[in-house]
Amino acid sequence: MTIQELLDTCRANFANVEIAYVHPTLYVFCLSDDFAGRDEDYQIEYFLRKCGVSEESFNRLVATATISLCLLRLSANRDMRLWIRLQVRNIGFHFWTAKLGINYLQHR
Repeated sequence: MTIQELLDTCRANFANVEIAYVHPTLYVFCLSDDFAGRDEDYQIEYFLRKCGVSEESFNRLVATATISLCLLRLSANRDMRLWIRLQVRNIGFHFWTAKLGINYLQHR
């Protein structure tokens, strides 16, 4: 599985997927109320089952790429955007995710 395949799968199965790059990590925020009040193990199992991704291929991707999958409840959207803006402002890194179809700078 590639990063692009993971992003495509996320977008196909969840209505709210946000992506940001804060060096050196690509953050993939998958927002769904299905994650609310659940522990991390349940969230990952649910995500993999809904997306039809094997645990083995997901673990291989996470182990070889600097990627962080953040499974959050929908209401966390505002907090997530604030966190990203603070990271960019404080650290001074820029997003390079335009080719992935994301332009976070429009959400300032």
